[in-house]
Amino acid sequence: MIEIGKFAQEQLQRRDLSPAERMAVESVALQSQSVVDVQELDPLASVVAEFRAGRLNTPEAVTSSWQLKWGVWGERVGLNVTVPDFEGSQQDLNEHLLRGDRPVFVPAEISTQGTRHLLGKIWPAMQSHCVAENTRVTNEKEHSGWRYTEGTTNAPFIDTKEQDLKDKIKKVEAGREGLNATEYIIASQDHKLLTGEYFDQGSTWARLLESRLVGSVVDARFFPYGYLDVIWHLRSDDPYPFLGGRSSVGVSKQAS
Repeated sequence: MIEIGKFAQEQLQRRDLSPAERMAVESVALQSQSVVDVQELDPLASVVAEFRAGRLNTPEAVTSSWQLKWGVWGERVGLNVTVPDFEGSQQDLNEHLLRGDRPVFVPAEISTQGTRHLLGKIWPAMQSHCVAENTRVTNEKEHSGWRYTEGTTNAPFIDTKEQDLKDKIKKVEAGREGLNATEYIIASQDHKLLTGEYFDQGSTWARLLESRLVGSVVDARFFPYGYLDVIWHLRSDDPYPFLGGRSSVGVSKQAS
């Protein structure tokens, strides 16, 4: 787009353009400058553009997009996050994308209960006790590195009891587990970047099987303005038509 804009500016120097041709070239030049301005204001605009164009579907594109994302997000809290190459094969990536999954990268340095408060500083609109320093919301399992999780606004596995949810997740694929709060936040913020919507905003809640508070599995949802609501008093043996759950699985390393 920058090259197109440069070409348009060069064409405007010509004196032999008709009024109609000059108007058309001026329109292209203005549109090109608008794209440049957006990219300068939003360093992640290129990631969104690649997603909308359907090009975040190769290991190389996944790697570069997450390197850029964590370069921007990490800088907000003074972290230099290293994102390694995506570990999965093209076939594995294709299968998960067709299933409705999306790859996410969870840095080890912010994957714990004790470091989750940094996510609250990266995305301050959350304003949740879940991202406060010394939060009591646990990560029963610490998932880090490359993982796949569902890429849908509304929670899957709707109207399930807690044990039903565990059983359904296990049936999806071997090694798949419920999300913890850290994964949920990172995946939801990525979903917001790409689609304009947070997880569960406005219509569903998600059980996060690998995070607890005072012994109970927590349930979470985002509001459209970015607030994160995390509760722990929904009964484990009651299904609700608005309550589902979310899951993830580690990306299988490509055979060398």
